[in-house]
Amino acid sequence: MERFSQWQSVYILFFYLWFIIGICFCGVYVLGFVKVAEASEVPSGKMKKVELEGKEILIVNLDGKYYAIGNKCTHMGGDLSKGSLSGNMVTCPRHKATFDVTSGKVVSGPKFPLSPKIKDEKSYKVKLEGNDVLVSTE
Repeated sequence: MERFSQWQSVYILFFYLWFIIGICFCGVYVLGFVKVAEASEVPSGKMKKVELEGKEILIVNLDGKYYAIGNKCTHMGGDLSKGSLSGNMVTCPRHKATFDVTSGKVVSGPKFPLSPKIKDEKSYKVKLEGNDVLVSTE
């Protein structure tokens, strides 16, 4: 009795080779994280704008724990890295929308008359390896 058909065996072999070659030649990228900064570039209580796969990401250090959310305000595209950070809240410099940097959730909408409801920022997984700040590509 066969465990796998001939085609299933081919698919399994193809996936296995793709995975092994990906790890060998792409390194951290295949594993889902990419270095975006060094820890020393983002001191505690500070923010830094980085680019990852063509997207602007905001890296925030809160007492040694790093967080990452989208850097463009979901209201009108304000640069959050130029806004103000108070605790775990970042305020957009354009119309004062506020986001929680630990989750990307909207805390308060823009201080702008008749402004529509805005979306949460995308949040990204972050890990620290040595002095490297790594952000998930997923």
